[in-house]
Amino acid sequence: MKNRSILSFLLSLLFILPARAYDIPEVSVGLRLGGDAHFSMAPLFDFDTAVSISNAIYPFGVSGNFALSVLTDIKTREWFAFTPEITMGVARSLVDKDVGIQANWHDINFDILAKFFVSYWYFAAGPGFSIITPPAYHTKKNYLNSNVGELGDNLKLLGLKPKMTTRFTVTLDTGAYIPVTPNKDTIGYITISWRTVIAPMVFEKLYFMSTAKSNEIEMHYMDRLSNRASTMISTGLFVGFNYIVNNHY
Repeated sequence: MKNRSILSFLLSLLFILPARAYDIPEVSVGLRLGGDAHFSMAPLFDFDTAVSISNAIYPFGVSGNFALSVLTDIKTREWFAFTPEITMGVARSLVDKDVGIQANWHDINFDILAKFFVSYWYFAAGPGFSIITPPAYHTKKNYLNSNVGELGDNLKLLGLKPKMTTRFTVTLDTGAYIPVTPNKDTIGYITISWRTVIAPMVFEKLYFMSTAKSNEIEMHYMDRLSNRASTMISTGLFVGFNYIVNNHY
C-alpha cells in the first residue's frame, strides 16, 4: 500500500492524475495558412553518360513557399491531444543560377502527432511521410555546358524522366491555442504555430553515398536521389483556426 501511495504521488507530479479526462473527447477541425523555408535538392544526372547536368552532382538550395494545413485535434485530456494532419507545400522551387536550371514541385506531408498542452501553449511531435511530385525542370534556351552540349528547353531529349518520390519524415510543432469564447462558450481556437519537418532518410542516403567504398554503391545512392526533388528540412510560421465540432462541457 505504501508503494502504491508513493507511485500515485509521483504520477500526480507529472500532471497525470489531476488532469481532467473528458468523458467524450473534444474534437476540433482546423485550417492553417502560412509560409515556410525549405532546404532541398533536385539534382539532374544522366546515368547513360554518367554526367551531372547541374553545376554540381548534388546542388543544395534554400527557398520559400506558401503552405497550408488541414488537421483534426482529438483531445482526450486537458493536456493531451492526438492530431492527424495534412500539410501541402505549394510550388516549392530550387534554382541553380550557375547553369540556369530551375525545378518546381509540390510536397504533401501526412503526420500523426502527439500534442501536449500547458495552458495556451503546446508542443507536438510525431512521424509522417511526404509525397513529392515529379519536379518540372526549366532551363535557359540554348544553354551550353561543355560536358553535356546544348541542353535547350526540353530535358526529354536527354532521356531524363523526373520521378515522384516518398520520404519518411519527423515533425516538430509548437505554438499557442487562443480560445475564442463569445458568450463565455468556447467555440474554437485561433492557432499560431511554428512547424518543422525533417526527412532523416535523405541525410542517411547522402552520408552513405559520400562514404561509399565502391563506385557501384555510390551510383546506387545517386540513383535513389537524382532526377527527383527531396525536401530535407522545412520550417515555417502558420496562423489558423480550429473549430470545436463537439463540446465536452
